[in-house]
Amino acid sequence: MLTSSINAVRSALKTIFLISALTLIGAGILTVVLSLDTPWAPWESGNTAFFPPVTFTIASFFAAFLAVSGGTILLNILSYISNNPCKLWRLSSVVFLVVYGGYSFTSGTFEAGIMLNILHLVVAIPSLVLIPKVATLGVKVPLASRN
Repeated sequence: MLTSSINAVRSALKTIFLISALTLIGAGILTVVLSLDTPWAPWESGNTAFFPPVTFTIASFFAAFLAVSGGTILLNILSYISNNPCKLWRLSSVVFLVVYGGYSFTSGTFEAGIMLNILHLVVAIPSLVLIPKVATLGVKVPLASRN
């Protein structure tokens, strides 16, 4: 399963990079151009300092790259245990977006919560559409032969 997960990420690497670049652009527009609030900086105690906008923009690229790569690995794992891994992956992704979207409002101001939710959609929508089309998933083992 490790080899097939590596192959899944390799096959989707250009798309993962594209989604990460879109996230960089989206974060830049939201925080640097539109001056929306960023979340609280985790390295500061007391939750009084916000991420610097440029730092947040650059960090968004790497966070998106890791998140979409992890999502591709999850999709590959689901291909081993489900007859319809794309549907299960999309459903779990929507549940994650709803739960984490609510949690995002605790990361600073209301404006920062809105900005984070928009940014999550910038990552999620292209991922949910494009990754299943480009990722080479592992071979599903039939249930009868698992005994």
